[in-house]
Amino acid sequence: MANQEAKSQSAIEYLLLVGVALFTLYVLLSSVRILFYASGPAGITAGRIATLEATLGQIPTISGQVTITPTPPACIVGDPCGSVCSADFLSTCPQIYDANCQCVTDFASCSSCGTSTYTNNSCPPDFIPTGPGCATTCATTCSGGVCDMPCTPPPCDNLDCQYIPPGCVSSCGWAINAPGHYELCQNLQLAASGTCIQITSPDVELDCKGYSLSSSSGITGRGIEVKNTNSNVTAKNCLLNYFNESLVVSSSSNVVLETHAIDGGSLPYQDGLTLTNSRNVSFTNSQVHNVQAAFEASGAQEFRFSNNTVTGSRRIAASASRNSTFFNNSLGLSGGVRLDSGSKNISFLNNTLQHLPSAGGVTSLAFYDVNDSVVAFNTFSEQDPEVPNPAATVVRLERSHYNQFRNNALRDWRGYAFLVAASQYNAFDSNAISSHSVFGNSGDVPFYVTALFSGAGSPMPSAHNLFSRNFVAIEDSIGVVFFDIDNGYNQIVENTFENFSGYGIVLEGVNVVPVLQFNVSGNRLNATRLGAGAGLGVTRGVYLFQVQDSNITGNNLSNVYDGIYLQYNISNVDVKNNRVLNASRYGVYVGGTSDPATSTRNTRIQNNALQGGDCAIELCVGPDALPCGGSCPLNVLGCRNVLISGNTPNECRLPA
Repeated sequence: MANQEAKSQSAIEYLLLVGVALFTLYVLLSSVRILFYASGPAGITAGRIATLEATLGQIPTISGQVTITPTPPACIVGDPCGSVCSADFLSTCPQIYDANCQCVTDFASCSSCGTSTYTNNSCPPDFIPTGPGCATTCATTCSGGVCDMPCTPPPCDNLDCQYIPPGCVSSCGWAINAPGHYELCQNLQLAASGTCIQITSPDVELDCKGYSLSSSSGITGRGIEVKNTNSNVTAKNCLLNYFNESLVVSSSSNVVLETHAIDGGSLPYQDGLTLTNSRNVSFTNSQVHNVQAAFEASGAQEFRFSNNTVTGSRRIAASASRNSTFFNNSLGLSGGVRLDSGSKNISFLNNTLQHLPSAGGVTSLAFYDVNDSVVAFNTFSEQDPEVPNPAATVVRLERSHYNQFRNNALRDWRGYAFLVAASQYNAFDSNAISSHSVFGNSGDVPFYVTALFSGAGSPMPSAHNLFSRNFVAIEDSIGVVFFDIDNGYNQIVENTFENFSGYGIVLEGVNVVPVLQFNVSGNRLNATRLGAGAGLGVTRGVYLFQVQDSNITGNNLSNVYDGIYLQYNISNVDVKNNRVLNASRYGVYVGGTSDPATSTRNTRIQNNALQGGDCAIELCVGPDALPCGGSCPLNVLGCRNVLISGNTPNECRLPA
């Protein structure tokens, strides 16, 4: 307790000492001031004393520190401080100091600083102008310190703003290189050579919405090009006019082109769709008019050309293409459809192909080096059967193998319905072939089969082909012709030939080289002319010239001049179980020569029902030919071992 009291007394004593010290200091300072006033130099003024007091007032004290703030320099109100061209008044205005020494614009002293052109051809964002717009030039005038506001441009009636949504293609030369949905929002015209719209990105949809892409007169270019993209590109609803190439797809896959309308106009080499080195491309539900190539593919796989209408155009072509389909198209072409160069597995199904008038030598559907393909349920016809093309061929095969042609209708044609050259293992089944009666041309042939030569005259035979269940209704023509070297192993089975007035089935070798191993069976031939006729001379059901190792069996031949005619160099041929009705001359004619190498030999004529006007069988030549039921001995002129038996009636005529 005593210690606490001692500590309290010490503190009180310390405070008293501090107070005494401060009082003493105050007294000393006051004395100094009195001395300064009383005995200082005469030059000390009251102003300097005030300055000294201010300085002493800044001496730090225990409570804080005083900061000196400098006084800003004074300005003169109205003095110039710069100039500016006012954007509002298009004028030069001086800048002066105001009462607060701030630099402000003196609008009352402005003078004109230029003119401005106001245009009325701009549109808000996402809109584009659809008219040329108009423009007005305005100048600011200043007089007496007063400046006019800018003039107001007059109304512009020839400007309209059209909404352009995001992704809208608004001009030619457009490159789509990012995925997304794009649209046309107005008609576009290509004014210089090039491409109007090019797509190089996957996952793109371009919808033209019925707007047109067109090329200016004399400008070559492309409408839409899909290039170097590998998936999911769609272009649709476009009108494409007057391009050299309206649609082009190259080095791309999984592309859909649909509901387009293409018009080539008057350009000489325009194409519809060009497809190169691409896969899984479809062109559907579109119209193509007045172009050179409505569709042209090279090195393409798995394309689909379907439900399209082509009119007034030249051709369709596919080269070195595979696994592709033409389906349900209506095609009006003057140059036809050509598939070539190793194309394979092509399906040509349910199309209507009309041959337009042309300069001649045209084939409606041509296969050159095409294999394993199917042509079925199509209709081929002439646009104007009254003005036929004498050199036209409906379907041509050359160096093409393992193809099927079935259930097609060939109407109003002239020339060859099917021309088969150097092709093997093809099937022609259940086709309906009819010609127009006005033609009257003895050269018309529904099926013409021949061989080509390769290199130094080596034959390339047409062999192992099947012609079955076809229905042929023709006039003044030959039904089936196999002609040339080494055609063989073909079958002509269960076909019907109605109303023909030439030869029905012709098997003919050339240059002493026979055709081999034919099977002609189950066919029905009904001619319209009984006697000898003009042009072809006579009507004959089956005609053989240089034929070996073949069967003529089970055929029904009626209303012919001669039923079955074996003319020259016939060897090892069976003529069996045929029926010949109402032949005006011979049921069967067996000819021969004096040369054993080319005579009729080793041939059997058996079990035929024959009705000939002159006789059932006209046999061989020479005075020693044997009656029916026997064989011609080897020494009989022109006849070598010909067996005749079981025929009805059992009669022969042996000419001298």
